[in-house]
Amino acid sequence: MTLAKRVLVVEDQMMIAFALKDMLTSMGLECVGPFRSAADALNVLDHGACDFALLDINLGDTDTSEPVAQALVELDIPFVFVTGYGSAAPIDEKFNHVDRYLKPIRAQDIRAAIQVT
Repeated sequence: MTLAKRVLVVEDQMMIAFALKDMLTSMGLECVGPFRSAADALNVLDHGACDFALLDINLGDTDTSEPVAQALVELDIPFVFVTGYGSAAPIDEKFNHVDRYLKPIRAQDIRAAIQVT
């Protein structure tokens, strides 16, 4: 099993995004992003820039990370959702199998999700 080294972060709240970036960096991982929109994240995915992703479900008032999640599924790149809504987060049922973590996500949750020891 290969451990994640480059982690895509899609998060619209910049304080949370940079906290995630700091956490990842402190674990010796490369943070790809953070990106505030699905479109920006999708542009990076075209270049194979990551091997794991942390996705905020809701991005702003009208955007979601669902297109990014779908692209990650198609590319066979593992990911988790990070949300402030818990299990009530509005996401397509085809992603019900994807783990969800409540904000603020803890370093041990990230380690467990990407299997970093």
